[in-house]
Amino acid sequence: VARNRTAAEPPPLRLSLMSLESRRAKSARGRRFLAQREPKLVENPRTALLARGQKSSAVVNELLTDLFCLKKPHAKHFRRHNAVHPWEDATPLEFLCQKNDASLFGFGTHSKKRPHNLVLGRCFDHRILDMYEFGVEASAAMAGFARGAGGGASGEAKPLLQFNGDGWENVVELKELRAFLLDWFGGKPAEAIAPLALERVIAFSASPEGWGAADGGSGGSRRIVRLRQYSVKLQKSAADGG
Repeated sequence: VARNRTAAEPPPLRLSLMSLESRRAKSARGRRFLAQREPKLVENPRTALLARGQKSSAVVNELLTDLFCLKKPHAKHFRRHNAVHPWEDATPLEFLCQKNDASLFGFGTHSKKRPHNLVLGRCFDHRILDMYEFGVEASAAMAGFARGAGGGASGEAKPLLQFNGDGWENVVELKELRAFLLDWFGGKPAEAIAPLALERVIAFSASPEGWGAADGGSGGSRRIVRLRQYSVKLQKSAADGG
Protein backbone atom coordinates (compact mmCIF):
# COMPACT_ATOMS: atom_id res chain seq x y z
CA VAL A 1 0.00 0.00 0.00
CA ALA A 2 1.53 3.29 -1.05
CA ARG A 3 1.18 6.37 1.10
CA ASN A 4 2.72 9.78 1.20
CA ARG A 5 5.47 10.58 3.66
CA THR A 6 5.13 13.85 5.48
CA ALA A 7 8.02 16.04 6.49
CA ALA A 8 7.62 15.02 10.13
CA GLU A 9 8.23 11.34 9.36
CA PRO A 10 11.78 10.01 9.32
CA PRO A 11 13.28 9.02 5.97
CA PRO A 12 13.11 5.36 5.00
CA LEU A 13 15.99 3.11 6.05
CA ARG A 14 18.32 2.28 3.20
CA LEU A 15 20.68 -0.65 3.50
CA SER A 16 23.82 -0.78 1.47
CA LEU A 17 24.52 -3.99 -0.40
CA MET A 18 28.11 -3.80 0.75
CA SER A 19 27.02 -4.15 4.40
CA LEU A 20 25.05 -7.31 3.62
CA GLU A 21 27.75 -9.02 1.64
CA SER A 22 30.30 -11.21 3.35
CA ARG A 23 33.84 -9.98 3.62
CA ARG A 24 36.06 -10.83 0.70
CA ALA A 25 39.74 -11.45 1.23
CA LYS A 26 42.29 -10.10 -1.22
CA SER A 27 44.89 -12.81 -0.66
CA ALA A 28 44.92 -16.59 -0.50
CA ARG A 29 45.95 -16.45 3.15
CA GLY A 30 43.00 -14.21 3.95
CA ARG A 31 40.60 -16.53 2.12
CA ARG A 32 41.87 -19.50 4.11
CA PHE A 33 41.50 -17.49 7.32
CA LEU A 34 37.86 -16.61 6.58
CA ALA A 35 37.10 -20.15 5.45
CA GLN A 36 38.19 -21.48 8.83
CA ARG A 37 35.65 -19.24 10.57
CA GLU A 38 32.70 -20.03 8.32
CA PRO A 39 29.87 -22.19 9.71
CA LYS A 40 30.54 -25.91 9.30
CA LEU A 41 28.52 -29.07 9.65
CA VAL A 42 31.28 -30.48 11.85
CA GLU A 43 32.75 -27.80 14.09
CA ASN A 44 36.45 -27.35 14.59
CA PRO A 45 37.91 -28.23 18.00
CA ARG A 46 37.07 -25.48 20.46
CA THR A 47 39.98 -23.18 21.28
CA ALA A 48 40.58 -21.94 24.82
CA LEU A 49 42.02 -18.52 25.58
CA LEU A 50 43.98 -18.17 28.84
CA ALA A 51 44.69 -14.62 30.00
CA ARG A 52 45.68 -12.65 33.10
CA GLY A 53 44.09 -9.58 34.62
CA GLN A 54 45.79 -6.38 35.69
CA LYS A 55 47.12 -8.15 38.77
CA SER A 56 47.73 -11.85 39.26
CA SER A 57 49.58 -14.12 41.63
CA ALA A 58 52.08 -16.92 41.17
CA VAL A 59 49.36 -19.44 42.03
CA VAL A 60 47.08 -18.08 39.30
CA ASN A 61 49.90 -17.92 36.75
CA GLU A 62 50.86 -21.55 37.37
CA LEU A 63 47.24 -22.62 37.14
CA LEU A 64 46.75 -20.82 33.82
CA THR A 65 49.90 -22.50 32.51
CA ASP A 66 48.56 -25.91 33.56
CA LEU A 67 45.21 -25.23 31.89
CA PHE A 68 47.07 -24.23 28.77
CA CYS A 69 48.97 -27.53 28.83
CA LEU A 70 45.71 -29.44 29.30
CA LYS A 71 44.10 -27.77 26.29
CA LYS A 72 47.07 -27.80 23.89
CA PRO A 73 47.23 -27.58 20.92
CA HIS A 74 43.80 -25.92 20.89
CA ALA A 75 44.71 -23.15 23.32
CA LYS A 76 46.34 -19.72 23.44
CA HIS A 77 48.09 -18.30 26.48
CA PHE A 78 48.51 -14.55 27.02
CA ARG A 79 51.27 -13.90 29.51
CA ARG A 80 50.85 -10.14 29.56
CA HIS A 81 48.41 -8.41 31.89
CA ASN A 82 45.10 -7.20 30.49
CA ALA A 83 42.81 -4.46 31.81
CA VAL A 84 39.71 -6.66 31.67
CA HIS A 85 36.94 -7.07 34.26
CA PRO A 86 34.61 -9.84 33.02
CA TRP A 87 31.83 -9.25 35.57
CA GLU A 88 31.73 -5.47 35.03
CA ASP A 89 32.27 -5.16 31.29
CA ALA A 90 32.68 -8.28 29.17
CA THR A 91 33.22 -6.40 25.89
CA PRO A 92 37.08 -6.43 26.00
CA LEU A 93 37.09 -10.16 26.78
CA GLU A 94 34.62 -10.88 23.97
CA PHE A 95 36.86 -8.91 21.63
CA LEU A 96 39.89 -11.02 22.59
CA CYS A 97 37.92 -14.23 22.09
CA GLN A 98 36.64 -13.10 18.69
CA LYS A 99 40.07 -11.96 17.58
CA ASN A 100 41.63 -15.30 18.50
CA ASP A 101 38.61 -17.41 17.42
CA ALA A 102 38.26 -18.85 20.94
CA SER A 103 34.95 -20.08 22.32
CA LEU A 104 36.39 -21.03 25.74
CA PHE A 105 38.33 -18.81 28.08
CA GLY A 106 40.06 -18.78 31.43
CA PHE A 107 40.84 -15.49 33.16
CA GLY A 108 42.96 -15.20 36.29
CA THR A 109 43.22 -12.29 38.73
CA HIS A 110 44.33 -11.61 42.28
CA SER A 111 43.13 -9.00 44.75
CA LYS A 112 42.67 -8.57 48.47
CA LYS A 113 38.93 -9.27 48.35
CA ARG A 114 39.20 -12.04 45.74
CA PRO A 115 42.57 -13.75 46.15
CA HIS A 116 43.74 -16.25 43.53
CA ASN A 117 40.62 -15.79 41.43
CA LEU A 118 39.87 -17.83 38.31
CA VAL A 119 36.98 -17.27 35.90
CA LEU A 120 36.12 -19.98 33.36
CA GLY A 121 33.57 -19.32 30.65
CA ARG A 122 32.12 -20.19 27.27
CA CYS A 123 31.16 -18.09 24.27
CA PHE A 124 28.54 -18.50 21.58
CA ASP A 125 28.76 -16.42 18.42
CA HIS A 126 31.62 -14.49 20.09
CA ARG A 127 29.34 -13.47 22.98
CA ILE A 128 29.76 -14.76 26.52
CA LEU A 129 27.28 -17.55 27.20
CA ASP A 130 28.07 -18.31 30.84
CA MET A 131 30.88 -17.92 33.37
CA TYR A 132 31.90 -19.59 36.63
CA GLU A 133 34.12 -17.98 39.22
CA PHE A 134 36.45 -20.04 41.40
CA GLY A 135 38.71 -19.14 44.29
CA VAL A 136 41.89 -21.24 44.26
CA GLU A 137 42.79 -22.39 47.77
CA ALA A 138 45.47 -24.97 46.95
CA SER A 139 47.21 -25.86 43.72
CA ALA A 140 50.11 -28.10 42.72
CA ALA A 141 51.77 -27.40 39.37
CA MET A 142 51.92 -30.19 36.82
CA ALA A 143 55.63 -29.58 36.33
CA GLY A 144 56.33 -31.10 39.73
CA PHE A 145 54.81 -34.43 38.65
CA ALA A 146 56.30 -34.64 35.15
CA ARG A 147 59.21 -36.89 36.14
CA GLY A 148 57.04 -39.34 38.06
CA ALA A 149 54.49 -39.45 35.23
CA GLY A 150 57.13 -40.31 32.66
CA GLY A 151 56.75 -37.07 30.73
CA GLY A 152 52.96 -36.78 30.84
CA ALA A 153 50.40 -37.28 28.10
CA SER A 154 50.95 -36.59 24.42
CA GLY A 155 49.36 -33.71 22.54
CA GLU A 156 45.66 -33.98 21.65
CA ALA A 157 45.23 -36.96 23.97
CA LYS A 158 41.54 -37.01 24.87
CA PRO A 159 41.11 -37.22 28.65
CA LEU A 160 38.67 -39.34 30.56
CA LEU A 161 36.51 -37.10 32.77
CA GLN A 162 35.38 -38.61 36.06
CA PHE A 163 32.91 -37.01 38.48
CA ASN A 164 33.00 -38.39 42.01
CA GLY A 165 30.10 -37.90 44.41
CA ASP A 166 26.31 -38.07 44.36
CA GLY A 167 25.98 -34.30 44.19
CA TRP A 168 26.76 -34.25 40.47
CA GLU A 169 23.53 -36.18 39.90
CA ASN A 170 21.23 -34.81 42.62
CA VAL A 171 22.07 -31.10 43.01
CA VAL A 172 20.85 -28.86 40.19
CA GLU A 173 23.76 -26.42 40.45
CA LEU A 174 26.32 -29.24 40.31
CA LYS A 175 24.55 -30.79 37.33
CA GLU A 176 24.85 -27.49 35.47
CA LEU A 177 28.48 -27.19 36.51
CA ARG A 178 29.16 -30.74 35.31
CA ALA A 179 27.75 -29.91 31.86
CA PHE A 180 29.99 -26.84 31.79
CA LEU A 181 33.12 -28.77 32.80
CA LEU A 182 32.39 -31.48 30.24
CA ASP A 183 32.26 -28.84 27.55
CA TRP A 184 35.37 -27.02 28.78
CA PHE A 185 37.67 -30.01 29.37
CA GLY A 186 36.12 -32.63 27.09
CA GLY A 187 37.94 -31.69 23.92
CA LYS A 188 36.99 -32.95 20.50
CA PRO A 189 34.01 -35.38 20.48
CA ALA A 190 34.89 -39.01 19.85
CA GLU A 191 32.62 -42.02 19.39
CA ALA A 192 35.15 -44.49 20.79
CA ILE A 193 38.62 -44.43 22.32
CA ALA A 194 41.12 -47.25 22.14
CA PRO A 195 42.51 -48.35 25.53
CA LEU A 196 46.04 -47.59 24.35
CA ALA A 197 45.02 -44.00 23.56
CA LEU A 198 43.82 -43.31 27.12
CA GLU A 199 46.72 -41.45 28.72
CA ARG A 200 45.17 -39.20 31.36
CA VAL A 201 42.16 -38.91 33.63
CA ILE A 202 40.73 -35.66 34.98
CA ALA A 203 38.73 -36.27 38.16
CA PHE A 204 36.30 -33.81 39.77
CA SER A 205 34.93 -34.25 43.27
CA ALA A 206 32.45 -32.12 45.18
CA SER A 207 30.43 -32.60 48.35
CA PRO A 208 26.73 -31.64 48.18
CA GLU A 209 27.01 -29.42 51.29
CA GLY A 210 26.57 -25.76 50.46
CA TRP A 211 25.30 -26.35 46.92
CA GLY A 212 21.60 -26.86 47.53
CA ALA A 213 18.98 -24.18 47.06
CA ALA A 214 18.22 -24.32 50.77
CA ASP A 215 21.84 -23.51 51.68
CA GLY A 216 22.38 -20.83 49.04
CA GLY A 217 26.05 -20.81 49.89
CA SER A 218 25.38 -19.44 53.39
CA GLY A 219 25.49 -20.87 56.87
CA GLY A 220 29.26 -21.30 56.81
CA SER A 221 29.15 -24.01 54.14
CA ARG A 222 31.70 -23.56 51.40
CA ARG A 223 31.20 -24.72 47.84
CA ILE A 224 34.33 -26.74 47.14
CA VAL A 225 35.26 -28.46 43.88
CA ARG A 226 38.47 -30.46 43.63
CA LEU A 227 40.23 -31.14 40.33
CA ARG A 228 42.92 -33.78 39.99
CA GLN A 229 44.68 -35.12 36.93
CA TYR A 230 46.11 -38.64 36.72
CA SER A 231 48.49 -40.17 34.23
CA VAL A 232 47.43 -43.60 32.95
CA LYS A 233 49.98 -46.36 32.51
CA LEU A 234 49.00 -49.69 31.00
CA GLN A 235 50.78 -52.71 32.41
CA LYS A 236 50.88 -56.24 31.19
CA SER A 237 48.58 -58.59 33.00
CA ALA A 238 50.04 -61.53 34.90
CA ALA A 239 50.48 -64.70 32.88
CA ASP A 240 48.02 -67.52 33.48
CA GLY A 241 49.16 -69.67 36.31
CA GLY A 242 51.93 -67.21 37.16
